[in-house]
Amino acid sequence: MSPRTLRQIVTGPSLLGLCAFATLSGCGGAAPGPDMEALKGRYSERTYIVGHGSGPTEAEAKADARSQVANQISASLKADLQVTTSESSGDTDVKVSRFIQETSDFDRAEMIKVVRKASHCAEGQCTAMAVLSRGDYLDTLAEDYADQRPNFTEAATAAERGGEDITRFTRNFRAAMNAYSPLARIARRAKVVAGGGIDGMEADDRRARSLVAMRASKLGALKITINAGGLANAKVEAALEQRLISAMSQLGLSAASGAKCSEGLSLVLSGAIDCAQGTLGSRCSLPLTARLAECDSGTEIAPLDFRALKLKGAHPKRMDLALAALIDKAGKAQLVDPLKQQLHAVLPLEN
Repeated sequence: MSPRTLRQIVTGPSLLGLCAFATLSGCGGAAPGPDMEALKGRYSERTYIVGHGSGPTEAEAKADARSQVANQISASLKADLQVTTSESSGDTDVKVSRFIQETSDFDRAEMIKVVRKASHCAEGQCTAMAVLSRGDYLDTLAEDYADQRPNFTEAATAAERGGEDITRFTRNFRAAMNAYSPLARIARRAKVVAGGGIDGMEADDRRARSLVAMRASKLGALKITINAGGLANAKVEAALEQRLISAMSQLGLSAASGAKCSEGLSLVLSGAIDCAQGTLGSRCSLPLTARLAECDSGTEIAPLDFRALKLKGAHPKRMDLALAALIDKAGKAQLVDPLKQQLHAVLPLEN
């Protein structure tokens, strides 16, 4: 080793001094944590939704932070939906919420950004911070709303011009409310998450409510005449007519029994009561079907099938008691659900 090199080693900065200097920026110890006060000022909750995460690795901490943001949004949407539902009162026929599908999921995870300056790892534990800009989210929602709004406008116009044809109105009404569902979801997210409104949302809400009120008016004016005269048993006919009238009332429909009708719709029941004596006793059954049609023209609107109800009666010995059991079952038949399922496509019933 040359004398010059030896002098450099002896007189130059010592390794100890270098490490002491470097310690100020993390050498020889844990790196300093992020300035959370500064970050809090930069990402205020008024303009951002903030999530803090932790985990054994930096990647897990970041994923947790992003998840915290998404969870906050979903919780806020769920709470708002619960409040809206609990506060619903008055005329339920004008409640748009009965005709749309709502969710509390957050489907814009790609907009949640991790704040790099907030990531920190020490002693086997990492922390991270993620944010969602309320302003950016509102802008994105506004673009989505503008893209989907024409679908509702077109369907709503068709429903409003549907005339007296209840089936045509039903078809256009369903299309309009299906098109309004995503708009309602976007508008609620704009209000709850982004704290703002979107051009056109108030006008569309009024229009949707008007359509629901129109639906209630049309159903209120609709008369349905039930004719069970083809079943060849007066007691069975009377029992089923009363059950159908009650079930339709629960669906918001006005119905009455009668052999003929001059306006509205007719529901004609059909089916042959079959009674037989066998080794297991007497058995009676009724495979019930029906036909919904226009009174004035006789045009069929929908065939209905109630055979799944399995209207049957049995008695070990007597046929008359087996028939009585069938009549009793007909009088207790649960008709609301099968009626709703089969009439939903042709009448504007609630979801």
